[in-house]
Amino acid sequence: MASTYTTNLRLTKQGDGDNPNTWGQVLNDGVISLIDDAVAGYTTVTIGSAASVTLTNNQGSGDKARSAILEFTGTVGGAATSIFVLIPNTPKVYVVKNSVSYNAGTNDVMLRVQGNTGCTVPADSTGMYVTNGTTVLPVAPTQFTNITASGNLAVDGTLTVGGAAQFDSTVTVAGAAQFQSTVTVGGKATFKNAVSVSADAVINGSTVLAGTARLDSTVTVAGAAVFKGDVHVSSKVCASAFYGDGSNLSAVGKINQARIVTGVCVCGAPTNTAFNSASPANISDSGEVWASVSMTPTTTTSNILINSYGVLSTDQTSGGPSDAGAYAGGWSFVWRINAGTTTLVRIIPLVNPGNWPNAQAIALNINAIDSPAVSTSCTYKISSIVHRTDQGDDFYRVNQAGTSPQSTGKLMVQELLA
Repeated sequence: MASTYTTNLRLTKQGDGDNPNTWGQVLNDGVISLIDDAVAGYTTVTIGSAASVTLTNNQGSGDKARSAILEFTGTVGGAATSIFVLIPNTPKVYVVKNSVSYNAGTNDVMLRVQGNTGCTVPADSTGMYVTNGTTVLPVAPTQFTNITASGNLAVDGTLTVGGAAQFDSTVTVAGAAQFQSTVTVGGKATFKNAVSVSADAVINGSTVLAGTARLDSTVTVAGAAVFKGDVHVSSKVCASAFYGDGSNLSAVGKINQARIVTGVCVCGAPTNTAFNSASPANISDSGEVWASVSMTPTTTTSNILINSYGVLSTDQTSGGPSDAGAYAGGWSFVWRINAGTTTLVRIIPLVNPGNWPNAQAIALNINAIDSPAVSTSCTYKISSIVHRTDQGDDFYRVNQAGTSPQSTGKLMVQELLA
């Protein structure tokens, strides 16, 4: 009876009574040695200029297609830009080591069943491949107990990490990344798609996020961080330094910063009791109720907010401002501010029209804005004057005729930074 062969590994099956006195040699050469090749055989397949290389496929004798491990060598990209390594159309598992030299990045080496779908074997890779006799597929593990990446880690698809992840060097993720626990990156981190971190993230180098970033817990970035997509932060954001003025942000109002300088005065009696004038602009600073504060604006576009208030009263015996008579007309208070580049005058009616209210304290408050348009020192002063509205709009010093004036005032200026 003639020998037959197994379907997948092509092992010899001797018929009853075949090979008398030589059946042992047939068993050794046609079965046992071939099983050894199928389990642990290592075969080198050299690729040349041909577009395809067909592995030898023998019944009951040694061949390349039966080997468990295949190493591809040679060069691709010369006469042929892609090389196909053809295997038999029977089920089998192969371990393939690709040691081929490539002339261009577009060159490929593929393992395939002739006439059917193949599978690209990446350059400089060693992997396991399985065929059902038609299609060739890579066998890739889907779960790892521990992963340590001492060099670069490139992920082309979605990356989901359920436990703590520690990367001691550069990390580049081309697909979506989801970290459900702590992430520590010792080098530069680049995420080209969406990133979701449920726990703390510590990145010691620069970070570039091209997709949407969702950071549900603490994030510490020691280097520069560039977010090219949407950023959603559900808790506080803390910046150790101010960067920019927010002009590149949409739908976000700017926060004005204020630099405050204050001055306080407690004023005594005026030195010129005979003064009266038709205009407050003619009144000198000397001897009047005033406070003085100097400030150097940070920029020429700064606005200065001036806030001043005062409390004024006269003694009971001498009364208020007068020029040898009692006047029933209304009195007003003039708050005169010598600003950095301008003179600001505000007239405030007194609470008690008619004669100046003896011994009554009068509280006054005024606010103003100055735009000095300079970045040199500006001096701000306040002066108090009274205005008698029934005598030709004359202006008098506070308590001009009195001998015991009581007056205090305070001036505060704030630089508003745009």
